[in-house]
Amino acid sequence: MKDTDDSSSNVGRGDFLKQLATLVATMPLARFGETPPAAQPRQLSNVMPAAPPDNLVGIQMGAHTMLDEGIEHALDLCQETASIDTIFTYCYSYGGDVHKPLAWLATDHGVPVIDQRTRKLPNVWVKQHEQYWKNTTLRHPKIDSSFAYHDRDLFAEMIKPLRARKMKVYPRILEASGVGRGIENFTKVVTVNVYGKPTTTGCWNHPEYKAFWNATVEDLFRSYDVDGFQWGAERASPLTNVIQNGNENSASCFCQYCRARGKAHGIDAEREKASRRSFYMYRACGPGRSSPPTEPRLHSCGFSCATRRSSPGTTSTGWRAKRS
Repeated sequence: MKDTDDSSSNVGRGDFLKQLATLVATMPLARFGETPPAAQPRQLSNVMPAAPPDNLVGIQMGAHTMLDEGIEHALDLCQETASIDTIFTYCYSYGGDVHKPLAWLATDHGVPVIDQRTRKLPNVWVKQHEQYWKNTTLRHPKIDSSFAYHDRDLFAEMIKPLRARKMKVYPRILEASGVGRGIENFTKVVTVNVYGKPTTTGCWNHPEYKAFWNATVEDLFRSYDVDGFQWGAERASPLTNVIQNGNENSASCFCQYCRARGKAHGIDAEREKASRRSFYMYRACGPGRSSPPTEPRLHSCGFSCATRRSSPGTTSTGWRAKRS
């Protein structure tokens, strides 16, 4: 075999084999028939190494689990078993399903497990204060007495136990695809697809939707002693959504605010809309399909200012996604 130099290494194949042979030849091997000496057990120190001052060992958890198990018990369990110093607890959750089967729940936490499938749990775990919501008509769902823990204020109750343990809390805000569930006036701020129809996803260029999340975060920080917040979930681009989902709501947004922003960046909205529609039709009528779906599946759309640049008289040349 001819020696060749790999572009990712300065060692040729022949040199590598020679080095490997030398390494094997110098290794201490047992004589034939002899049992090699047992490896000595590694000596472990009883003194735990000190964590750096900016260390962060965190865990993401549902708000109801802390109340189910008890705030102090849950914090002690996290700290004593995994040296966790930061809690990422949901304060707003518009995605996922907490109604897990009993078999999925941990049984070694020292408290009985609760069947989540029998409960009505809220997706909002903090209180709202009207003075921070003057720039939007949108409101988070009201949590009435029909919900479990409707009378508790977790993020106010957990601060003292957290600080006593020198722990931090980053409330997790999960927008996700189910964000429209229960939010008042949400239909005012949804994205618009290539056919001019509203979707079920909020538009990040709509002033009221931006004001809604600004109010959400301002209220959180002014009302609770928190150390930061964790945002989720990341949206995919319109191109990615069309490829993955193949439905007409993926290629958006063409509301008045997105069109205006596109125009300010020299983007022809009608030409863009035509190209998105063509791509959607190609995806929908691709291999295995003879016609586009008549009832598209509603799904979260991507960043609303993704643009396709192409030269006059040509088809697509590339995609560029721009975050709002």
